[in-house]
Amino acid sequence: MVCQSRHTAIQNYLKHLKATQSRYLSKTDGSEEKGEKYASYTPVFNGKIHPAQRESHISDQQAGTMEIASTKALNGHSWHITDKPDETTSEEKVFTIQGIVYRCDLPPVTTAYGKSISPKHVQQRVVLTGLNTATFTAAVDGLAQIVKALRANIRDYQPFETSTTTEGYQTIDIANRYFTSKRFAKEQDHIRIPTHIDPKGILNDMRGDTFVHTIDNTVEYYRMITTSNSRSFKNISPSLIKDGDIVEIQLTVSLIEFNVGKGRNTNLHHITKLTLRSITLLDETYSLSGRSSTYDQRDSRPTLKRRIGYAEEEEQDARQRMKKMNIDEQPV
Repeated sequence: MVCQSRHTAIQNYLKHLKATQSRYLSKTDGSEEKGEKYASYTPVFNGKIHPAQRESHISDQQAGTMEIASTKALNGHSWHITDKPDETTSEEKVFTIQGIVYRCDLPPVTTAYGKSISPKHVQQRVVLTGLNTATFTAAVDGLAQIVKALRANIRDYQPFETSTTTEGYQTIDIANRYFTSKRFAKEQDHIRIPTHIDPKGILNDMRGDTFVHTIDNTVEYYRMITTSNSRSFKNISPSLIKDGDIVEIQLTVSLIEFNVGKGRNTNLHHITKLTLRSITLLDETYSLSGRSSTYDQRDSRPTLKRRIGYAEEEEQDARQRMKKMNIDEQPV
């Protein structure tokens, strides 16, 4: 990446953090405040709770007090971070982080996969970076604390790296598979893949009789539209999201347990999953201008509810008061 374009990208990224992530800022001393003094805040990895208009600021201290729900699967257990809006409801917590698309593999799917590719390995995926800025590093550190809290439930000391370094930049890899095995999916959760995701029917043809597309495999795509006194989110086609775009990601974090082998040779394994739930396009300056080239081009279990998307946001301050966020449900 050319040094000057990298510097410009970082400045643009920080500008969007300041303009749009003020609702996700927490004082470094642990106190919470909405306000003007951006320099005295550290962005952290944040949970969004809908529709209660509340936000959770995840810090090192708070990660150990999160509520974690365990559910029984056919081949083991899974652990999820949850909220309880009321006495009878448990919802999986959805977290939000902003960054720059370093690499992505997103729909629409227009080319058939090779015969050697199993349906269970086909996924929507984005690799996110902050170009080594302190803001992004702080967010990833918060995410690491969430993963640590989950893994405290098991006797598994194998380290899990929340982030990796790709060509000198800190990145996180977030994905969601297109398919779930029929054994692990309730029939009422089965849905057909939308045409804007699978216009040629390639995915629907390859799933066969073993796999299904479910609500849990769904990823939503939005564009943020900002006016002087409001912020709204419009559904868009995922084809509009390119390498170099500044985005906001919603994801969930879970720990999956499964058995490998049979009888006395059975071994217990665990996988930590960062599951992609939505991508919101904040700034597409680089992909529209062709400057995205500066980013190297590269080749049946219990149902746990969650709230994805942007229903309403909490009041920020008197001058930026937002009445309501509207969502146009038609992708463009």
